[in-house]
Amino acid sequence: MTYTYETAVEELYSLRRFGKETGAVRAAKGLELLHHPERDLSIIHLAGTNGKGSTSAFMHNSLIKLGFNVGLFTSPHLVTPNERIRLNNDLITNEEFLAYFLQVKEITSQVDLAFFDFMFLMAMLYYQDHKPDYVILETGLGGGGDATASLSHKLLSIITSISFDHTEILGDTLEKIAKEKAGILLPGVPVVYLDREDGAARVIAEEAMQLGCPSYPVKSKELKGVQSHNHIDFSMESEYYRNSLFSINNVGLFQMENAALALTSLGVLAKVDQGVGSCWKEEKVLEGIQTMQWPGRMESLGEHVYLDGAHNPDGIAKFLETVRAFAKEPPVYLLFGAVMEKDVDAMIREIVESGLFDGFVITQIPNHRKLPASVMEQEFRKYTTAPVHVREDVGEAFAFAKSLGGFLFIAGSLYLVGEIKSMSDKEEKL
Repeated sequence: MTYTYETAVEELYSLRRFGKETGAVRAAKGLELLHHPERDLSIIHLAGTNGKGSTSAFMHNSLIKLGFNVGLFTSPHLVTPNERIRLNNDLITNEEFLAYFLQVKEITSQVDLAFFDFMFLMAMLYYQDHKPDYVILETGLGGGGDATASLSHKLLSIITSISFDHTEILGDTLEKIAKEKAGILLPGVPVVYLDREDGAARVIAEEAMQLGCPSYPVKSKELKGVQSHNHIDFSMESEYYRNSLFSINNVGLFQMENAALALTSLGVLAKVDQGVGSCWKEEKVLEGIQTMQWPGRMESLGEHVYLDGAHNPDGIAKFLETVRAFAKEPPVYLLFGAVMEKDVDAMIREIVESGLFDGFVITQIPNHRKLPASVMEQEFRKYTTAPVHVREDVGEAFAFAKSLGGFLFIAGSLYLVGEIKSMSDKEEKL
């Protein structure tokens, strides 16, 4: 078969999400068959339930401002799978995507790869050829069982916020989920983690101690911020920054935690890595934090329209915190859509009980994992007497929700974010 970029993407989408063995086992076999493209890479590795993408993006942008070439491997993508593999501010091209797809395709007769494993191996080949100074890697799902956990070396581990998501795979308590996320730790490698003074933080600290990992907790309660109409200013206690005020070009209050994780991680890198240490300029780091743009995280799509990828109860809680502080004048509406395996009842109950919204628009994501609009409508009506409008088509739902006026927030799934962004991008090009 002769592949094009389009047929390669189609085949990738046809791969299952999970396999018989863990992603770490499958990817380890893949790396060996590909002659270990990862061995010469300087890797920064992130796990967590929420915040991985934003924390990675803060670090990515700051390292670029310091003058480095930086790879960034993230998931999921919003519009195109090329978004998952970046170098500096550029996505992998369609031509390169196809070339690395074909290289990984050659080993699939010897190892049974799932979608994420395949993309991870493509990224390792891409970075081997492009030789960035640093590569920032996000886990997909989990930690110790994730494809990225096949790595045998790294500079730094980072664990972002931990909450309930994918409990059928990761565990039904914060402690179990934290232990799985802490599976990315390697003996002696420093770890930076978010400390909300809960069971998750205790597990990470214990795992780090057992493995001899120097640990650097970022205490959530010590972050103090002030929100304006288009940014947040905040401060934090840190040995790396003295009397510094940090600014984020985003209205999401939850971004303080992610920025603080990135700032602390960069400070640790300056201590343990000569490359960052010798080029350290605090003003460049702060510029990187302030100018970071990460799509779909309280992203403005025009006046009073905001897009957020919150898709689990903790993400929704953080999203609502921002809405509460930001949208002070009614009416305020929510456009909502979700996928099947999420705890939708808990998310909807949290949304309704917040009392922040004057009405809701329900839509259905055009994806095989879509949750029927009728199911979501039933859940909303169980908790609220406010207007609940159903528009199964995402485009119709978005247009209708905008026509209601006032503030419009969009949340429930990163797949929904991707659909809306794709529509908005097309409108801008017309």
